[in-house]
Amino acid sequence: MQDPQRLVPRNRIAIGLEVYAFSQRPPAEPYPLAYIKRMPERIVGFHVKDWNGKQAPSGTSDATTQTDLGEGVIDFHRIFSALEQPERYWFTVEREGSPDPNETMRKAYAYLANLHA
Repeated sequence: MQDPQRLVPRNRIAIGLEVYAFSQRPPAEPYPLAYIKRMPERIVGFHVKDWNGKQAPSGTSDATTQTDLGEGVIDFHRIFSALEQPERYWFTVEREGSPDPNETMRKAYAYLANLHA
């Protein structure tokens, strides 16, 4: 991972950062925490999608490894509990290959709302 301080110079107030909160090989500490801890004032939102814990078969899309937010193995509670004011951020939800996109969004909204309740 690159040093977040080097990616966004502190003297450039107009730059906002949307943190990608998804990994199929999660490290001991999810990398979004590094950004939240070191430069929370630069973050404007998070791009989130959940992973079912399986690797996609060779030659297939990663969409087969995605699941509805909160039903997978990504520890979003650990990541987002580090936010002091979660209501100030945008959360962009993605799920490729959803069998029911409307239900996926309903679940994502409920999950994120309960995460910060």
